[in-house]
Amino acid sequence: RASATNRHANASHQEVRAQIAEMERWQAVCLNQLKHGRISQADYEREWDEAQAAISKGRERLNDHTDVDQLLALLTDLARAIRLMTPLKRKTSLSLLLEFIEVDDDGVLCAAVPRSWAMEAFYLIAAATSPDLGRVGLEPTR
Repeated sequence: RASATNRHANASHQEVRAQIAEMERWQAVCLNQLKHGRISQADYEREWDEAQAAISKGRERLNDHTDVDQLLALLTDLARAIRLMTPLKRKTSLSLLLEFIEVDDDGVLCAAVPRSWAMEAFYLIAAATSPDLGRVGLEPTR
């Protein structure tokens, strides 16, 4: 979870960090203009408040890991739901998700290929949780 959260934050929050830095620079410029009498106290306070609101909103976005949390929760819920199913229901549900399942003679899962509609979701889950998996579901794992 921590690894997925860090990757998500690093990739999607660079723009937010830049916007926060820009608003902080703008606040400094406004203060400098106020000190030199170029803007009124009312204008300074209005500009500062608007910039501070944008900074606060940006900081909230930086601390929001909802996308990763939701993705990992869905994966956990799916695994839990499958474990709780009866064998027939489990087989039926998995056949709706997976195009191909390969099990060896010992009952060990060797390969699972998602149906085309589910492939994108599996790629998102794999990228968020384990970026080094490679081509998930496309080749046997032996």
